[in-house]
Amino acid sequence: MVILPQSRARWQGGENAGDITISGGSIKLGKLDSSSKEIPADASQIGAAKGGTADQIKISGGTFNVQIPKDYCEEGFDITDDGNGNYTVAEPKIAAINGVTYGSLDKAIAAVKDGETITILAADEYTLNGSLAYTGKAFTIEAADGVKVAFDMSKAVALHGAKITFKGVTFNYKTNGNYIGIQHADTLVYNNCTINGQVFLYAASETFNGCTFNQTSADAYNVWTYGAKKVEFNHCTFNCVGKSVFVYNEGAVSSTDLTVTDTEFKASAPVAGKAAIEIDTSLMKGQTKITADQATAEKTTGFGTGSNSLNSLWNDKKQTAETNKNTTVVVAGKTVFEPTCIDLDAFLKMVESSGYTFDGTRADGSKLTVKWSPVSGCFDTRAGHTCKVNGEKATGNTPNRINSGLAQYQLFKSA
Repeated sequence: MVILPQSRARWQGGENAGDITISGGSIKLGKLDSSSKEIPADASQIGAAKGGTADQIKISGGTFNVQIPKDYCEEGFDITDDGNGNYTVAEPKIAAINGVTYGSLDKAIAAVKDGETITILAADEYTLNGSLAYTGKAFTIEAADGVKVAFDMSKAVALHGAKITFKGVTFNYKTNGNYIGIQHADTLVYNNCTINGQVFLYAASETFNGCTFNQTSADAYNVWTYGAKKVEFNHCTFNCVGKSVFVYNEGAVSSTDLTVTDTEFKASAPVAGKAAIEIDTSLMKGQTKITADQATAEKTTGFGTGSNSLNSLWNDKKQTAETNKNTTVVVAGKTVFEPTCIDLDAFLKMVESSGYTFDGTRADGSKLTVKWSPVSGCFDTRAGHTCKVNGEKATGNTPNRINSGLAQYQLFKSA
């Protein structure tokens, strides 16, 4: 075997060596001197000499005068041909942060600092790695100009504590997959992204700006708000077959605040009884609010009429105007759906959130009905006895005390 190191090639090993490691420089196969036998210009000569095998060759850099077999390269390294008979082995430039390139998206995410941007340079479909550390930094992942970047979202991934802004990338979800999304994240922002299939939202806050949603099945939605507490759609476009957004949770999340601004909902065909935004808060204990502006209402087309609302933009599938206990819908600045009777704890939260200005007056001028159930005093002192009211332990013997969530409220009678 003959290898002539050129230009300070970093080469360890050689003929009779156990391993050959090449990490850079200009490497040329050829004759050692004029008396040497001609060696074919074939990179396999590197490993073939003395019965060598491919796993003895470890190349992580360098430029060669012949094509290098891929299995000679270290994992993650590629071969490029400049078209002039030069073959360079180097780590691919997948992503960059402030001009520094990285050979994989994982390496870039591991290196990114708070406030920095990862620019993906290579067109491909990537996956997000849930084993990396995401807490303690907020960063952006964007596609370089003209580069098509997608993420394979066929499986859910947990990005604990993540605060990420995505720009100009595509997310490919299953058409009708359930509970698939980016889980356990803190804050996610999507700018000019495309979301294909059905996505479940899980971050505490999720904002979509100028995004396009595509759904081809009449049996699926574009989005389930699901685990998200705060959701915004701004200047987005929803393409679907009769169902776009589903506001729902089994109760682990007590409420959802959804705001839709200047967004277009387009259904290629209606689904009977379904509006663009379907609502089911029957298992959620808090107060949910859906707000849509006039522009959104005007750009909602092709949907059926909601089973209860008789409206094509929104529909509460479980509650009517008479039975509504926890959902408020505001369209074009007008409250079109709100509770008629709520628990005292919910009323107190509404008063607090209004800065103590809410007096229980509904949008139509009527008064909200507030209900409460006093805890009857229990004087049973038997050992091991526990008094419960509505499944909750009674913590005192004051007849006018109520227990709600983590707070207690004492009602005082006027003199």
